Amino acid sequence: MAVSWLASGGGPAAAEAEEKEAAHPGGVCQRGPARPEPDMAAVVDQLRGAQERIERLGAPWVLVTVASVAGEVLGLHLPGGSLGSQVKEAISASSWRVPVACQRLLLPGGPLADGDPIAGHLPPGAAELGVTMAVSLEGVCEELQSAPANGRLRALADLGRLGPRRGGAAAAAAACACLADSDARVREAALAALRELAEGDSALVLPRLCASLRDDAGPGARRAALAALARLGRRGDGRLVRAVGAALDDWDEGVQAAAVHVRLAALGALGQLSRGGGGEVCAGSATG
Repeated sequence: MAVSWLASGGGPAAAEAEEKEAAHPGGVCQRGPARPEPDMAAVVDQLRGAQERIERLGAPWVLVTVASVAGEVLGLHLPGGSLGSQVKEAISASSWRVPVACQRLLLPGGPLADGDPIAGHLPPGAAELGVTMAVSLEGVCEELQSAPANGRLRALADLGRLGPRRGGAAAAAAACACLADSDARVREAALAALRELAEGDSALVLPRLCASLRDDAGPGARRAALAALARLGRRGDGRLVRAVGAALDDWDEGVQAAAVHVRLAALGALGQLSRGGGGEVCAGSATG
C-alpha cells in the first residue's frame, strides 16, 4: 500500500480515495441486492382492511334478537360492524350450539348473507335487529356426499352436535348412510353422531338402523347397521333381538363371503342384546 500512495503522489488520503473508487465505481456503495418496490395495491388493501376493522370496533353495539323456527328466542349483543358470519358464530357459541354450517339466517326482506354487515340492515336510528334462524342440513349433506374424508368428519360432528331435537330424523338418516363409508374414521364418526342423536330419543335412530338390514341396503351397510345396533340398542329389547336375529339368514345374491360376514355380525350383536325382557322399539323391522 505504501508503494501505491507514493507513486500517485497524493499521499495516504489520495490512495484511500483510489481504493474506494476501485471498490465502488462511480462512488456508489453496493450493500446488497436492491429491495423490490412495494406492491402498492397490496398496501392499499391492507390499509383498507385495517380501517374497516377500526370502524367495526368503533360502531355502536346492536342487539340481535334471534328467533328459531320452534319459537325460541336468543339475544346477542354484537358490534354494529359485525357480519352475518359472526352472528352465526355467536349462535354456535351460545347455549343453542347450532353449528355454523347448519344455520340459515333470515331477515324480513331475505337472507342475511355471511358477508353482510348487520348495521346495513338496521332501520334509521334503530339499535336492534330481528333475525330468524332455520336449521338446514343442505350444506352438511353435500359435504357427506362429495367432500374428502376430513370434510365428512366435520359434517358428522355437526350432525351429532345438533342433537335429536334440532337434528331430527333427517340428521339420523344422514348419519346412518355413513356407517358403510370406505374410511374407518368416518364410520366411527357416524356412530358417534348416532349416539348423540339417539340420546334421550333412541326411537329416532334404531328404526333407521333396522331398516338398513334389508337386502337392498348392501352387505356393507347391513354389517355396519348390526354393529351400531349392538352398541346403541338396549339389552333385553325383544323386538330388536328378533330384528337382528333375522340377519342370521342373510344372503347377498350369491356373494357368500359377504353373507357370512353379516351373519357373524348378527351373532355378535345378539350376544350383546339378548339379555333380559323385551320392549317395543323396532316396530316393523325388516327381515334381511
